[in-house]
Amino acid sequence: MTNYPLILAQSGDNAAKDTAEQTKQIITEITTWKISQGLIVLVISYITIQVVDKLVIWVSEQVAKEYRLQVKQF
Repeated sequence: MTNYPLILAQSGDNAAKDTAEQTKQIITEITTWKISQGLIVLVISYITIQVVDKLVIWVSEQVAKEYRLQVKQF
């Protein structure tokens, strides 16, 4: 029974080493191109949301008053 704490400590040490190695691999896979792609996606998403928002407001102003709220809630 005295071997159990030793085995658990060793498996915990191995897990910590594996985690450190995985972290190192993930960090080395981060490149300038991947960061640029992420920023481009964020900018395109933001612009798309803004365009859709302006379009919904414009469409709601073009329809009759009783339908404006329905257009904006769509």
